[in-house]
Amino acid sequence: EYAFLDDTACNLASLNLLAFYDKATGTFNIDDYKHAVRLWTLILEISVHMAQFPSVPVARKSFDFRTLGLGYANLGALLMVQGIPYDSPAGRAQCGALTAIMHAGSYAASAEIAAEVGPFARYADNREHMLRVIR
Repeated sequence: EYAFLDDTACNLASLNLLAFYDKATGTFNIDDYKHAVRLWTLILEISVHMAQFPSVPVARKSFDFRTLGLGYANLGALLMVQGIPYDSPAGRAQCGALTAIMHAGSYAASAEIAAEVGPFARYADNREHMLRVIR
């Protein structure tokens, strides 16, 4: 699942963007979305400890690198409900904003977790690359 890291598995979750949109008011609840990103990052982090992996090497690398996958679903449906064309500056801006909020929020939650329990086992090996992605 990671092009740069062989023999790993990734625990995945997707947030339904429509769940954060209020059709009556035409507003997207950013605070709830941020909270869900934080909460699901924690859930995925915990799930690495409980997951069943296909082999010991895959389990070891998945645990050591803490490979998590958080994403969203129904971006197209959200844009349609709002009357925003997919291939438009407004559609691309909304996609970029929601992606940036998820990306930064998930890394912030990960840093909070690391502050309490320490970083994942192979963080030092991957530190510069992780910081480059965050920058």
